Amino acid sequence: MTAPRSGDQESKENSTAIFDEYTVVSGDSLINIVKDRAKKLGVEVSDEDINSLVKKICDLNDILNKDLIQPGQLLNFPTALQKPSRLPTESRKAEGTMAEKKLIRVGSIIHLENVVGDSAEIKGGYLDTRGWVTDKSVISQFQDERLRKFVSTHESADRIVGSGSWLILSADGKKDGDPLVAGDKIHLLNMHPGSGYLDTFEWVNLLVPFEGYPMQIGVFATSTPKRDGGPTGTWTIRFTTDEPTDDKLVEGGIIYLKNDYSSAGFLSTYDGTLVTEHPLFNDYEGQQRFVFTTPDETQQHGSRTWKVTLSNLPENLYRLQNQWDGERAFGHEARLFKIGNRRGQPIIALNFTSDDQGKRVSGTVKYKGEPSIEGNFNATHRSENIYDVEIRQSMTPSQWLWDGQWLLGSRKHQKIIAMALESIDDGVTLKGTITYAGESPISFNAIRGFKTISDIRELLDDVLQIEWIKGRSDKMESVIVANDRLLSDVFEGISGISINDVMQHIYQIESESKEEDKKEAYEGLKQLWAEEKPGETQGSFDALDRDFQIAQLLNLYRLSQLLNSFSRYTLYQLMECSLSNHRDDKDEPVAPLHLFRRCFERIATDHKIIEHATRQRQWHRELKGNYLSAQAVKLLILDKLAIKAVAPFQHLLVDPQSVTNDLVMITYLSERTHIHLMPYTKQFILIGVSYDRVPPAASIFDGKEFIGKNLYAFELMAIPHEVGHYVYHHGKLNGKTFSEMSEKFEDNPYYRWSEELFADVYGCIVAGPLAAISMQALLMSIDRDRAWKDDEEHPTPVLRVFIFAEILRILAKIKIKGKPYQFPMVADKLDQDWAEILKLWGYDPLNQSEGRPTRVYMHDNSALHLDTIVNVKRVMKAIRPMIEEFATRLLGVAYPRKNVEKQNIPWSRYDTTTTGLYNVEMHRMVNLNFAREEFPSQFLLNIQVAEALSNLSHPNESLQQYLKEWGDSGPYGWGGH
Repeated sequence: MTAPRSGDQESKENSTAIFDEYTVVSGDSLINIVKDRAKKLGVEVSDEDINSLVKKICDLNDILNKDLIQPGQLLNFPTALQKPSRLPTESRKAEGTMAEKKLIRVGSIIHLENVVGDSAEIKGGYLDTRGWVTDKSVISQFQDERLRKFVSTHESADRIVGSGSWLILSADGKKDGDPLVAGDKIHLLNMHPGSGYLDTFEWVNLLVPFEGYPMQIGVFATSTPKRDGGPTGTWTIRFTTDEPTDDKLVEGGIIYLKNDYSSAGFLSTYDGTLVTEHPLFNDYEGQQRFVFTTPDETQQHGSRTWKVTLSNLPENLYRLQNQWDGERAFGHEARLFKIGNRRGQPIIALNFTSDDQGKRVSGTVKYKGEPSIEGNFNATHRSENIYDVEIRQSMTPSQWLWDGQWLLGSRKHQKIIAMALESIDDGVTLKGTITYAGESPISFNAIRGFKTISDIRELLDDVLQIEWIKGRSDKMESVIVANDRLLSDVFEGISGISINDVMQHIYQIESESKEEDKKEAYEGLKQLWAEEKPGETQGSFDALDRDFQIAQLLNLYRLSQLLNSFSRYTLYQLMECSLSNHRDDKDEPVAPLHLFRRCFERIATDHKIIEHATRQRQWHRELKGNYLSAQAVKLLILDKLAIKAVAPFQHLLVDPQSVTNDLVMITYLSERTHIHLMPYTKQFILIGVSYDRVPPAASIFDGKEFIGKNLYAFELMAIPHEVGHYVYHHGKLNGKTFSEMSEKFEDNPYYRWSEELFADVYGCIVAGPLAAISMQALLMSIDRDRAWKDDEEHPTPVLRVFIFAEILRILAKIKIKGKPYQFPMVADKLDQDWAEILKLWGYDPLNQSEGRPTRVYMHDNSALHLDTIVNVKRVMKAIRPMIEEFATRLLGVAYPRKNVEKQNIPWSRYDTTTTGLYNVEMHRMVNLNFAREEFPSQFLLNIQVAEALSNLSHPNESLQQYLKEWGDSGPYGWGGH
């Protein structure tokens, strides 16, 4: 075989020169190439022969459109146009047979089917990507954000569009179109958008879910083919037989793929456990075998043998352009469709309708070369724009056959109800109409617009990834509409007027230049709903602070506006910049869809919180009028408790120069108590409080007298703790946050607990012993086995109550006028009770002469995670400087000096060893009298987006930073945030 030469080189040589490969030059066409080739071979060809040979060249070289070839493209010729061989007749016969098979090239898109043995009779499924690594925290703990998806095998060649198709890229300098031979090094890029490159990562025995598997290294899809610049994403082709190394890889060839990472071995399946039999992956329907690597030349636990076939994905993908305004108006809403599922046999006609709004469609389809059969097409909507397709063939008209998944439609929230198309050029282009639910038919043109097969990569990145973002943003828009309607309905039910009318007045108020004028105008605005009385039957609406409730709904509406603006104009813009950057990045060209997913998940969570907080404030209606629901009353109380909790230190969180730039505290009932942090605003504090605020203590404590065991509504006292988390990150003292101030303790062995210690100190300063007693009551209700767990952020529960008692003692030593923090009795009682509780749990407190033990002996499986003996005294000595620092600084700035008369903290000043008096105080703070107590309206006239973190030059870093600041934090001692 001679080396490839350009057409210009060829023309300069003897006209009788013979070549078997040809490189396209500018001005070439396949027809002229065939004519020139035949002339040099001395072969007479008719026009019919030329057309036939052009088709064979297209088939052999994976050319989808004979008119779309480009300079530099390498062509291989079919037998009829190859140089006559001087080999013996039998060898020529074998050579001709091989030449007729399709070559596998750099730029080919392939399926890899796992087989057992060279006979390929036993199949292990097709190599497939499924499931995001970040969704399985036990694996994502390795914190390499380049890891994208799990890799396993599936019964279908393409489970979902592109998931079982792999683009071959050269790792050793070969050009696109070059045939592959044994010894070539390649990268494999999965064709499902955002999945990434086939890569090896981490020894199997370190992957906890697979630690017992007798394999070598895990296989994943990653964002770059050269992670850390190394060889983990490079695979060397090896043939399973003894062919010479210059033999080319053809379709149907059986190969091994050896990873270039030292000791990794061969790409291999594991046949010991089906994917769906593993508890982490039992919902992965159709997945068959896990994929790892093995160094074993004779694999004992699966198969390292793979059959290579060409994917039909490229030739069935069409780019559509809709027509809206006449014949010349094509070009709107260009989208990607996958129509058909066969190689070398395109769709030339399709006509279907739906009678159930697009859930299922039926009609007639015609593949090229087959007769038309009426009603031979059925498709069922699977997800988004993906349909499962079945057809009937003329040979078996009574049998429905699976025809793969097609990609139909361009609107995630609007299904297709009718489609009619046909082709006049054997499927190269399609023309017809498409009808979406609720609309009239739209005309369209469609074309397979690829010059070479490798162009599919750019097309999938450009279209499907943008579609992915658009689809999810469209879904969010529908959520926005639903939340707006809900807020409007609930607001009108309480105020008696439209929220839109109120917002128009508010926008006018905000145009005022002076803050004082805005405040005065807002007071006048209240007259709008003061004149309306939605219910008169109980006469308690104003007594339960109706103005406050209305203001909270307006605040929720403003928060919703902030979220929508942040999503549309910040996050989506960053995502589009990221897509653009990755298209231009040769080292890491796969956009980080995992980051996008997490952002959309956070957006959805915030919408859900707003929805919950709104519904829970809704008044109920009866024939006699409106009345407050039990949930609305609870939230009225919780909101006011939260305001009380932040009041002593609110001046650390707001701009002291602004009259109206206040904080808004919004609570909602949730499955657990936590504070929800948002990166786009610092004016809202969201606190979720557990529905079950008083869970019963474990039965082992029955008959035992412990302070706080029966504390009334104890979890409400977690609210000051949650506010403490917010103050830690956003409160500023002398220009520095408490988080920044705590960095001076970086060398402390318990620095990792600094935020939780601050929140505990904050809770004790605000609520006094109620905070400590509440934590003990909470911890008494947990599972005993959780008591020793250390999540690296929260103090170990074994120590937590001892820490609270220590905080109370330290507060007593700080010089404060009036000495409000004197709690020696309750501190000692907390130590004694907690030591007794640990004994009942089976732990041994040692040296307990002074109430608090100096050590706790851990004699069960907790010793696997902690020291056998927990040195309580040593821990207290280590954390005491942090507690003293936080307590001193907070008490030094509690309330601004001009409001010294408001020093009403701590909430409880009782020092007793029984629960009774604390229950009285708790009851006083959660009854209807407290709900009736008038609080200043907290409505925000000025809403401001938090300081921008966006950097369009580095969009991924901006997204990661937003995600870092977005989430929940809770009071629990076992990683409950």
